[in-house]
Amino acid sequence: MEMPDGPPPSRPPAFHPLADPPGIGRRPLAAPMPAPMPAPTAPLTAPPAALPGRPGVVPRNPGRRPPPAPALAECADPAQAASLLNTLLGRCRRQGHAAAVLWVQLQLTDPAQHAALVPVLGLRLRHRVRATDHMAQVGADAFMVVLMGAGHAAALLVRSRLEAALREPCGQLADVSAALLPRVGCSAVGEHGSTAGPLLRVAGAPTGA
Repeated sequence: MEMPDGPPPSRPPAFHPLADPPGIGRRPLAAPMPAPMPAPTAPLTAPPAALPGRPGVVPRNPGRRPPPAPALAECADPAQAASLLNTLLGRCRRQGHAAAVLWVQLQLTDPAQHAALVPVLGLRLRHRVRATDHMAQVGADAFMVVLMGAGHAAALLVRSRLEAALREPCGQLADVSAALLPRVGCSAVGEHGSTAGPLLRVAGAPTGA
């Protein structure tokens, strides 16, 4: 039998159970898993301190400052305050909301402390009411607070809060009540009137309102 010229025909490789199938390369090895980090033995940050004078009470966001209160409006006299109040009452009527008025009259026993104490007390009072309420300094020694959407019962609670704020220490003046004779009156729309004049008179504003 004659053998054909040329190289012998190639044979397919023998099958091996561990060999890759034809056309499929070997898969890359998976990267090794990183070693787990050891558990911390101490907290990363110190726990927030409790509020002064209130043990066990921790603020929700100790590193966050409270938002600034809206600026106080300024009215030269009670008549200008009445004009501002009528504008706010009209807004409440259009929205179908109630309203109440607080009048804070300050009387300092030492006139020399007036210029330094009144702005501090005004800012303190502003922080005791909501940002949606309106507050104005009237003249040199009075404040008008308009509680938007509040009735007479809510106004009485806010009045107690403002009276307590006026008795708190104020800087170097440890006893504010010894140098201050405040008077806080309140009135509510519907029970004491619907316009600025009657509401301010019931709240204790001067008769020129």
